[in-house]
Amino acid sequence: MLSDRTLTAGWRGLRGAVALPQLLLVLAMFLWGGNFVAGKALASDVAPVTISFWRWSLALLVLLPFSFGSLRRHRILLLAHWRLIAATGATGIAGYSLCLYQSLTSTSAINALLFISTAPLLITLANRLIFHDRGTAWQTIGTLVSSLGAVVVIAHGDATRLLALRLNRGDLWILAGVLIWVTYSVLLRQRPAALPTLPFFTASVAAGVLQMVPLVAWQFARGERLEITAPTVAGLLYVAVGVSAVGYACWTRAIAALGPERAGTFLHLIPIFGTLMATIFLGERLAPYHLVGAALVAGGLRLAHVRYAPVVPVAHTPQRQQARRRA
Repeated sequence: MLSDRTLTAGWRGLRGAVALPQLLLVLAMFLWGGNFVAGKALASDVAPVTISFWRWSLALLVLLPFSFGSLRRHRILLLAHWRLIAATGATGIAGYSLCLYQSLTSTSAINALLFISTAPLLITLANRLIFHDRGTAWQTIGTLVSSLGAVVVIAHGDATRLLALRLNRGDLWILAGVLIWVTYSVLLRQRPAALPTLPFFTASVAAGVLQMVPLVAWQFARGERLEITAPTVAGLLYVAVGVSAVGYACWTRAIAALGPERAGTFLHLIPIFGTLMATIFLGERLAPYHLVGAALVAGGLRLAHVRYAPVVPVAHTPQRQQARRRA
C-alpha cells in the first residue's frame, strides 16, 4: 500500500512533467474526442444516468488515493466554498455528462460535434458579459478560424451538409449540455487561488456523484440494472479513467492558467481527434477535408494564444482584494 507522502510526491512529479497548460489541453481534447466513440457504443446498451454515475464514481476512486492528503489539508477551505463545489459538481460533472450521453441515444455524432464546436464562442461571450474580459483581436480571429476548421471537419468539406442538418430531441440535449459546460468553465474562474486544483476537482467530482444518486436510485427502483459485459467494462473504464479523471484534471488545471476563453479554443480539437479515432477504430477514410480542418484548427489555436499570459482567478486579483479592504 502506497503511503500518502509517496502518492503526493508522485502526483507532483507528474504535474511538473506536464506543466505546460497547452499540452494538458491537447491531452484532454484527445481523451474527450474518444468519449464520443465510447459514449455512443455504451449508450446503445446502458442508460445515460448509469453511464454518468459509474463513470464518475470510478473516476472518484482513481482520484482519491492521489488527493486524500490534500483534501484533508484543505478541508476548511473546501467547506468554506461548498456552494462553488456543489455548483461545479452539478454542471461539469453531473449535468454535462447526463446531457451528452442522453443526446447520443437519439442524435448523430455529426450533430453532437457541431454543437460542441460552438462552446469556445459561447465561453468567449460569457466571459465578456460576466467578467468584462476585453480579449484581444488575435483571440477573436483565432477563435473564428478554429471554429471554421471544426465546421469543415463536421461538414466533410461540403456546406450543403450543414443545410441538411435537422434538430431532434438529441440535439436539444447536447445543446443543453454545451450551455451547462460553458457555465462550468466560467465557474472554474472562481476557484480560490489558495485551493489547489486536485482537491478542488476531486471535491467537485464527489459532489456530482452525490447529486446523481437520486436518479440512480430511481432507475434501480424501476428494475433497471447494469449488465456486466467485457465491452461495457472497457468502455466505462475508458470514460472513467481517461475522459473523467485525467481529462478533467488537465482541463481544470489549464483553465486556472489560461482562463476559460483561451482554453476554450482547444475544444475545437475534439471533432478533429474524434474523426481520427473514427478512422482508426471504425475504418472510416481520411479525406482531404480532414487535413484542411485540422490545419485551420491548429492555426486558429496559434493565433488565439499570441502574447499568452497566465490568468489570475478573478476572486483573488489585486483589484478585488483592494476593494474588499476598502469595504
